[in-house]
Formats: sequence, structure tokens, C-alpha cells
Amino acid sequence: MNISQFDAWILQLAAFFVTRYEYTTVAVQQAKDEIWLVNPKQVTYPVIRLTKTALGNNYFDNDRIGQIHRAILDMFHREGKRLEFHAVIEEEEETIEDGYCVTIHPGWVPKPELMSMFSGLGGVVHMVENPQAEYVQLSKLIERHQMEAFKKNRKQHLKKAKLWPYVSITVGVICVVVFLLSLLLQLVSSDSVAISIFLGSYYKAFIVGLNEWFRLLTSGFVHIDIFHLLMNLMALYYVGVICEQVYGHQKYAIILLGSIVIGNAFVFIGNGNIVAMGLSGGLYGLMAALLVYFVATGMWQQPMLRRQFLNILFINLLISFMPGISMLAHLGGFVGGVFLSMVAIEKPTWKALQKNFMIAFLALCIALGVLMGKSMRLNDKYYGTDLKVAEIAERLHLDFYSDHIAKTMGKFYRE
Repeated sequence: MNISQFDAWILQLAAFFVTRYEYTTVAVQQAKDEIWLVNPKQVTYPVIRLTKTALGNNYFDNDRIGQIHRAILDMFHREGKRLEFHAVIEEEEETIEDGYCVTIHPGWVPKPELMSMFSGLGGVVHMVENPQAEYVQLSKLIERHQMEAFKKNRKQHLKKAKLWPYVSITVGVICVVVFLLSLLLQLVSSDSVAISIFLGSYYKAFIVGLNEWFRLLTSGFVHIDIFHLLMNLMALYYVGVICEQVYGHQKYAIILLGSIVIGNAFVFIGNGNIVAMGLSGGLYGLMAALLVYFVATGMWQQPMLRRQFLNILFINLLISFMPGISMLAHLGGFVGGVFLSMVAIEKPTWKALQKNFMIAFLALCIALGVLMGKSMRLNDKYYGTDLKVAEIAERLHLDFYSDHIAKTMGKFYRE
């Protein structure tokens, strides 16, 4: 490879930005005679392009350069301009719509704005006796510095990754505790359905008759079958922990809990007076959130990752058709997860799309509210089941709740 003074100047600048200002090189396909650098923390110029082509060549290559610039920004979820340095002899500079371009050579004096932003920039470019040796030395310097930075960032990432996903852990613990309570309640009742209703599972009769709307949420934590519990906890471990890391604790909790509620709202509208329980609606919401994240970050374009996700989704779709499984809860949870994660995801280029999704989500909530208001009538009434729940409450000395069930539901059915 024939190394010229221009190549050496480019490497001198690259080494300067990498070692002093935490930029890192970006591998770009079909990028000849140029180096791309990025620093997501840099406010004004997160992207830098170094090239030995003439400044006038940008006119003919503008589309390609703009696409690379945009792709790099999207990769790091950033907005910002690019700074271009052209290693040529001519004195020239140009302010463009998405950045600033300037020619550089020994003796070049940066404008004050760049000097204040990158102290020491003016003396970086200089002539060398052996460009080949300079190029090799600087290449090794850049590689060594980036490797050290990678190791440092990796340690920080691992340290962050070791932080407990306490929302997922809390949800899992609550599910296990409720399951253990269901086992204890078998000492006072042999009716597992009544036990699940007592513990907070979805039961339309109590939602409408007793105004226990909290069941739209609490049903997600109720499991009375060990296999059902283990399957959901396993899914929470594999999907939930990842979602909690990429969305953060608060947004993750909103997506998970919101998907449970929306899933049960679908059940309320589409099903009769059934008993439903389990975390599945929320888990489908998390799968939707993971899908949104994959698309937003471009990870969906990786065939292996896409195939793995589709396999998980296919398996869960098959589970939805099994007896005793509420497909509407899964569908509602997935829909809720899409809307909630689209609002929660941090992607600057999706701002307009996110506003539209926020409006659509509000419209969805209003529509669900209206449809639920029209679905208050019960076609199926199970007063015997209600009395069994009241009997559990009485045996636990919760007479106020037992009397409330018997009196209120009796009056509700008569009306």
C-alpha cells in the first residue's frame, strides 16, 4: 500500500480525536479514502469524516455521505451534525445543511469555534519524513487506544448488567408468593377456581357486581398450577430481564403492567363471565416491546436474531390455542405492548411516528373504555361460585368481605 502525506494527515487527525476526545472509528462498507469517527457524547459534531478527496467531490457524493451520516446517528440514537476534514492543499471551507467541511494541511489554522471545541487541533497536522512509518505507528496507537476503551466500557457495561432487574424479580416473587398462598388455601377449600378468585384472578362477575376493577391487574400475578407458573417465570426470565435492561425499570414496569390490564380489557369485551389468570398477557406485551426495540435498533435485520424471535413468537402462538388459554388476553397484551413500547422507546428519528402512536394509544384507551361500558351485562351467572369465595373469606375470619359478596352479588343478580 502506497502511503502518502495525505494519508498520514488523516491518521494524525484520527489519532487526535480518538485519543483525546473519545471518538471511535466506524466500519463503513464501500468507504474509500475516508475514515468515519463517532462520539455519541459530543453535542455539536458526534460524527466526523476524514478524507483525502477534494472538497468539491462532495457535490457528486452527497447522497452516499448523507446516508452514512444518518445511519451512524441512528445506530447511537442521536441527532447531530458532522464535521468533515479534507486533506488537500487548497484553502477552502464550506458550511453545509448537516455539518461543516474544511480542508486541512500543515499550517492550517482552525476557526475559533473548532479551537474552543477541540483544543490543540491546530498543531495536529504536520509533514513527516516517512509517511509509511507514521501511518503504521498511528494505526497501532488508534487500535491500542480503542481496545483499552472497549475493555473499560465493557467492564462498565458488565457492572451495569449485574444490577438486579428488580422489577422482574419483584413480579416473579409476587407470583410465587400468591401461588404458595393458593396451596395454603387448599386447607380451607377444595375449589381451585374459588381460591383463584379470592386471590385476585379475573372474574367478570366480581368486576361488574362488586366494582373490583383491580382484578384487571391482579389477575396477572395469580397462578394455581405449578406448570403454568414455571412457564411464565421462565418467559419472564428470558424476555423480561432483557426488556428491563433496554427500557429501564420504570418504562419496563409500565409496559408489563399496562399490557396485563389491556389484555384483560380485551377479555372483558370479548369473553363472557370467565375466570382468567396468569402473567401471559404481560409477557406478550414484553415480546412486542422486544420486537419494537429490535426494529428501532436495526437488530431485526440480523437473520439469526430474527429467526430466534419468530420461533419464540410461533411457540407462544401455539400455546394460545391450547384449551383453557385466553387468546384474547395474549392479543390484547401484545397490542398494548406495541403501543406502550413505541411511546417509551428512545429514537430521535421516530419522534413524529411516536406522536402518532401516542394519539392512537389514547384513541385505543377511549375505545376500550366505551366497549367495556357496553359489555357490563352478564350472560352467565355462577352464584354458587360466588358463595364458595365468600365461604373462603368467612373461614379466614374476613366476615366483612364474605357478607359483602353474599349481599351485593345476590342483589346484583336479582336486578
